[in-house]
Amino acid sequence: MHENWFGRFAFIWAGQTMSQVGSRIATFALIWWLTQATGSAQVLATATLASLIPLLLLRPLAGALVDRLSRKWVIVLSDAAIALASLWLAWMFWSGAMHPWHVYIVVAARAVGEAFHAPAKTASTPLLVPDRHLSRLAGVDFAILGGLKFAGPVLGALAITLLPLHGVMLIDVSTAVLAILPVLIYGIPQPRRTMDVRRARFLASIGEAIRFIRSAPGLLIVSGYFALSNALGALVWPFLPLYILEYFKGGAMHLATLEAGDGIGFILGGVLFVLWPGFKGRLTTTFIAASLQATCGILVGFSPSGTIAFAIAGMAINGLMNTYVNAPSRVLVQRHVPHEMQGRLSSIGASISWSLRPFAVLAGGFLVERYGFRPLAQAVGIFFLFSWVLALLPASRNLEATLKQLNAGRDGGEAADE
Repeated sequence: MHENWFGRFAFIWAGQTMSQVGSRIATFALIWWLTQATGSAQVLATATLASLIPLLLLRPLAGALVDRLSRKWVIVLSDAAIALASLWLAWMFWSGAMHPWHVYIVVAARAVGEAFHAPAKTASTPLLVPDRHLSRLAGVDFAILGGLKFAGPVLGALAITLLPLHGVMLIDVSTAVLAILPVLIYGIPQPRRTMDVRRARFLASIGEAIRFIRSAPGLLIVSGYFALSNALGALVWPFLPLYILEYFKGGAMHLATLEAGDGIGFILGGVLFVLWPGFKGRLTTTFIAASLQATCGILVGFSPSGTIAFAIAGMAINGLMNTYVNAPSRVLVQRHVPHEMQGRLSSIGASISWSLRPFAVLAGGFLVERYGFRPLAQAVGIFFLFSWVLALLPASRNLEATLKQLNAGRDGGEAADE
């Protein structure tokens, strides 16, 4: 399975990374266009909801399908669907028929593609990479994510100054092609138990993954924590463009600079994670880092209007700590969950983690327009200072041992190339 793994993995993930660059450029351009065109927190909230609801509804089903179908073709078709959505958007901008509601349709369509793409990619990683390299790879992945967070907004701000918006959308289409070709050429391995999973009843296979999660209380704790943290974040962060426009009197490049600070933090976090992947108890690392990540909301919320430096520093700390919040749980799942169940488990976990976010976005649109961005950011930051308490729970400390016990005797065997 892992012979000559690096070349295949590098080409596939390089293509996927290029596609993410294009997507982030397009997303930045769309959000800034909406902000300038409407200046409405409710419009930004609606766009965010359009991207969330398909993910929440489809992720559990998508994860089960990923475990039953060819992961190669799930990734290819998902990338192609996302590219077609951007191509249609390019046509709408070019023809002059663009309206805000068109953005809602496109981000919803892209979310459908992402609902299938994300679990397929996550579940494919341990089939392409030897177990001993998964922690290092997680660090590299978050460093790359930091590069995307840094480059995406900056390139997006540059793109909308140099190109018409239909040209910006075509960047996303072209980078999607770069993602599809390596997957078609090199393929993605399949777990040998895929045939057994295909024979299983569809809903029964989802129930099996739910029972697995319930058997590991630490997974429920981390999923519940992410559900709460994502909900509280949704009260604030979707409205960051309005904060830049109204409080700092800034433009697209100011927003790009703030988001680039987050990206720099991700890069540093990824590099540090490669060198030191955290404490022996992986969820201890997650919850201590979450407490330190609270500094972001405090610095951004208390930043004076005369300088954006404090807000940039807060975003950099957010990115740095985000790696240590998310990477440990990812490595735990990739190492200790059966390969043939990882698509379902990652999708169900993601659905739990994002389950409260739509309600929070709706509330956030109302609260930001009524009370402003700053007090909400301050309150969220102060709340997360106490995340470290969850690291003291026995279920958190013992999660890795629990997963090893559950996985005993369930070895999915070697993977088969397609």
